[in-house]
Amino acid sequence: MKFKTLSAAVAVALLSASASAVDFNGYMRSNVGASADGGMITSNKDKVGRLGNENDTYGELILGQNVYDDNGIKFSVHTLVAYGNGEEKGDWTANEDMVPAFREAYGKASGVLGSSTIWAGKRYYQRHDIHITDDYYWAINGEGAGIENIAIGNTALSLAWFQRGGAGGSSNTNILDARLAGIQMWKNASLEVGVTSWIPNAESDANDASTMLTAEYVQGDFLGGFNKVVLQVANQGLANGFTWGTDGSWSADDSAAADDATAFRIYNWGVVSPAEKVNIGYTLSYVSGTDLTTTDNGDFTQYNVVVRPQYSWTDNMKSQLEVGYYNREEGTSPETSEAKITVAQTWAPAGGFWSRPEIRVFATYLTDLEDGTYANGEDDALSVGVQMEAWW
Repeated sequence: MKFKTLSAAVAVALLSASASAVDFNGYMRSNVGASADGGMITSNKDKVGRLGNENDTYGELILGQNVYDDNGIKFSVHTLVAYGNGEEKGDWTANEDMVPAFREAYGKASGVLGSSTIWAGKRYYQRHDIHITDDYYWAINGEGAGIENIAIGNTALSLAWFQRGGAGGSSNTNILDARLAGIQMWKNASLEVGVTSWIPNAESDANDASTMLTAEYVQGDFLGGFNKVVLQVANQGLANGFTWGTDGSWSADDSAAADDATAFRIYNWGVVSPAEKVNIGYTLSYVSGTDLTTTDNGDFTQYNVVVRPQYSWTDNMKSQLEVGYYNREEGTSPETSEAKITVAQTWAPAGGFWSRPEIRVFATYLTDLEDGTYANGEDDALSVGVQMEAWW
């Protein structure tokens, strides 16, 4: 009888704990790799593709907790700690340059203002990225506050306020972001539009606000997957940031000298499944800017293409190929052009493109097409390795 009573008490305790259990999510990757010259050689994964082109350990541990849930009103807290060790290898790789970073620490409440959600704190905010290049093209990260998913008919409006700057407020810049999502176009097609503005305070060296406009068209049910077309236009500091791929979180040289700077970029990317057991991830992009202060004569153009087809032999094993190419012209600087080919044999819990974790055995060939050199002093490099990538 005592045993049954104890068992019942334990069961009740476990049920109570599960009702308020901490949400544990995350991401991580790590690998070992080598080339004929020693360590693995990598280059420009955001342009020629990331498969077999990452040589670091990186992880994000996410903990969240619903602290109140009653009568349609919910309050929750969220944290994310990230760690990256660059390309250093070894059992103990922590030092002053590799400390964990507190990337998220925010709270949110839903049901207190209709169907919308209010939030405040430090967070990743509505990030838009291309997975096969690890390229974030629309993502405001940092300290802020806002209200999300304000219902306007069948669409959702989100408004946010972020800040950048040092201690004491002397260099603070306000970032205002507004997005309208869920604009229905036709069957399985929608549009999201937004404006991101950097507004420097009166004591900074900046002249006027820098603004980025974004429109993202999503076609679902496209060859067994989806396709996205993204158009972004920016001026001043955010336009300058296009030369290194800003996502709106950072602005480059937002000064009076950048008054006339303008730039635009176009992405076409997606993941499709044209046949059973076949999945293809792809991205094409083109970026152009004029009167930029980050180049020697103000001009900049860049384009790239990356394609990752894969075939699932079984539910747990697949073969992958990734081919990438990019070209960059920046002012009067020498033209940059590079290509990459990776082959990988991969194991995962299930077939399809998104199943993780994946364990990959790969070989990667990089070639610089404009007489540049890699760490080995050559114009090309061959590396082999094994990588794990996971999210949960």
